[in-house]
Amino acid sequence: MKRLHRYFLAELLQNASLMIVAILAIFFMVALALVLGTSRTEGVPFELVMRHTGFKAVSTLYLTLPLMVLAACIFTYGRARADGEFTALRTAGIHPWQVLVPALVLGALCTLMLCYLQGGAMPKAHFRGKIELKQDLLDNLEGLLKRKDKRIEEDSWSASWDSLRRDDDGHLVLGGLQLILFDKEGNLASSLRARWAKPTLDAVERRLHLTLDDLVRRNAAGEAVQASTFQLSLNLDSFGGGRSNKRESDCTYEELLSRSDQYARRAAFMEEGKARSKLMKKSREYLAEYHLRVAFSFSAILFSFLGAAIGLWRGSDNRAVVFMIGFLIVVGLYYPLQMAGMWLAVDAELQPGVALWIGNGVIFFLSSFVLRRVLVP
Repeated sequence: MKRLHRYFLAELLQNASLMIVAILAIFFMVALALVLGTSRTEGVPFELVMRHTGFKAVSTLYLTLPLMVLAACIFTYGRARADGEFTALRTAGIHPWQVLVPALVLGALCTLMLCYLQGGAMPKAHFRGKIELKQDLLDNLEGLLKRKDKRIEEDSWSASWDSLRRDDDGHLVLGGLQLILFDKEGNLASSLRARWAKPTLDAVERRLHLTLDDLVRRNAAGEAVQASTFQLSLNLDSFGGGRSNKRESDCTYEELLSRSDQYARRAAFMEEGKARSKLMKKSREYLAEYHLRVAFSFSAILFSFLGAAIGLWRGSDNRAVVFMIGFLIVVGLYYPLQMAGMWLAVDAELQPGVALWIGNGVIFFLSSFVLRRVLVP
C-alpha cells in the first residue's frame, strides 16, 4: 500500500471511529426513548430495558454503518480539499482515483462486515429485541400488573383495577377489578366487577388465571349475576413470548431462501386463486428481503464513493452543510428508492434482483456525476 493510501486510510479510520460512536449513540438514545415511552416497560428492570435497546441498536447496523462511511469520507476528503492537499496531489501528477482508493477500501470492509452480520447477528438481535420485554412480562407477574395506568388490554378482554397489594401470605391481590370480555367479532360479551382478585400467571401457556371474590357479572343484555367466588382464565397472546413467529426481518439468509422456496413450491401445486396468490406474495416477500439485505450491504461501498466525491466537490464549504447534503441524499433519495423497490418486488412482481438495486444504481450514477464535476470543473 502506498504512503498516500496509508495517510488517507488512517484519517478515514479515525473519523469512522468517531462517527460510529456518535451515530450509534443517537440511534441508541432514540431507541431507548421509544422503549421507555411504551407502557409495557413499567415495572421492568432497567437492565432488561437497556439490553432490549442494545438488541435494537445492533439490528439497525445496516443503517448506521453506511452512514458512518458516508460521514467519514465527507469529512476526510472535505478537509483534504479545503487544505489544498487534493489540488497539490493533482499538480504532482497523482491520478484522482489513487486518492479514492482508501475510501473504497473502507467501504468494501463495511460491505463485507454487513454481509456477514445481516446473515446472522442482526436478524437474531432483531428477533430477541422484539420478544425480550414481552417474555420478561410473562416471567414477572408483578411487573405485568404494576402499571401506572392500572390497565391491561387484549383482543378478547380488557381489565382495570383500583389497587395492587400483597396479602398476609405474600400473594398479589387486585382491588376493585373490572373486567370486560369480548366475542370474536369484538362485541361486548360480558362484564365483571370484583371486590378482590388473586392473579396467577402461567408463562408457558401464556394465560392469566384469576380467582375473584364478591363479584357481579353482567351479560351483553345487562342481566346481572352475583357470586361469592369465581375462577377465570384469560389469554395473553399479544404479550408474546419465546414462541413468537419469525418474520422476514428475523430470518437468516438460509431461512429467507428456504422459506421463499417452500412457499413457491406450495403455490405450484395449487390452482389459480386468492390462496395461490397469497403464497406467491409470501414467497416474493422473503426473496425480496434477501436481496434488500445484499443491496444494503453494498450501499456501504457506494456511500464511500458518494462521500468522497461530495467531500472533494464541496470541501471548501462548511463541512456540516456538506454532510447534511449527503445525509439528505441518503434519507430523501436512497431509502425511499429502496422502499419503492420492495413494493415493486412484492406487489408489482418485478424481479427482486433488479427492483432492490435501483437505489444502488442511482447512488452510483449520482456519485459518478459529482466526481466528474470535480475532475472537469
